[in-house]
Amino acid sequence: MNNPISRHPYRKAGPGRDNRRLRSASPAGGRRRLICTAAALMAVVVTAAGCLSPSDDDDDQPSGGDGELVELRIAASLVDSIPYMTILQVATDQGWFQEAGLDVTVINAGGGGDTTRLLTSAQAEVGLAGPDAIYKAATSAGSGITIMGAWFEHNIVVWVAAEPDVPLQGARLGVTGAGSTGEFLVHAMQAARPDLDLEPVVVAGLGANWAAARAGEIDGAYSAQPQAQQLFAEGGQPLVRPSEVIGDLPMNLAAVRTGFAEESPDAVRAFWEVADRAFTYIRDDPDAASVELNKIIDMDLDLLQAAMQEMVQAETAFTIAIDCAGFRNLAEQWAKTGLVTDPVDWAQVMDQQYLPADAQCDDFGAAG
Repeated sequence: MNNPISRHPYRKAGPGRDNRRLRSASPAGGRRRLICTAAALMAVVVTAAGCLSPSDDDDDQPSGGDGELVELRIAASLVDSIPYMTILQVATDQGWFQEAGLDVTVINAGGGGDTTRLLTSAQAEVGLAGPDAIYKAATSAGSGITIMGAWFEHNIVVWVAAEPDVPLQGARLGVTGAGSTGEFLVHAMQAARPDLDLEPVVVAGLGANWAAARAGEIDGAYSAQPQAQQLFAEGGQPLVRPSEVIGDLPMNLAAVRTGFAEESPDAVRAFWEVADRAFTYIRDDPDAASVELNKIIDMDLDLLQAAMQEMVQAETAFTIAIDCAGFRNLAEQWAKTGLVTDPVDWAQVMDQQYLPADAQCDDFGAAG
């Protein structure tokens, strides 16, 4: 699935383009942001022997040998605008990955297709992207990638009306393109509530969606938190939240290169440990977390904090625990909309062994 873009997106990764590498903070406290090509990423070798003080816990850290940190490249989209992606860079800047024995590079990829390409070409070890992109790539013969969990399981999409009291009946809902997250969600709502007579209307770009809504060309502009908070501040009103119509489902899935996971299982487990730490940090103090996120996300801090306060209310938000019901719902919505035509057997296609036992799902239900 695609995610909303920020007002100042990084340059996208991909053939003929640069990948933005977001690195940990320098000793002086400034954030270093390096640009390198995808091909150059394959040649980068960062060693950290001697960088960490010896401790009694050294034997528990994943190691590349001789005390070196294990290199882990994480490909994700919209690291500069979506909190559950941005937190990866915050964790890197805070040194949490390093404490867990990992030398992490966050690659700001250009969408789900780009993320899966970085995985299959061994330019990243972990990839976070829309469920359909990850699922289709992982189930393709010879892809060499494995689904290992979910990454944010609360649907934060909302269509915003420019005027109060806009009726949902017969509403024209803006979507950013054919095959987009918005189009999928509109089709899912059409299947669940045909009586609403909803209509998807392609309006390329989030800014263009809002402009079209204000001009009366559509009834609802496609958006998502936290950026939707800005539209609310400009007088926008929530028209429909798909989570209230079709239920919650994962926004992204997490995949790992199969060969890397087999060679460095402790490193993959360490990734999830840090993810849990980062999400717990957000849940425990969303206002403080927003201050750190705001160093990367370009929006008003008060609006970001308001959005984060809302987002943490959902039990499925900011947790590494698998929401069994959400996965069952995702498979059901795929079947209803025809996005995935073959039966989905999550127990077979997802390897949960790298997650803590209490975060795993033990009942995905029958394949469907």
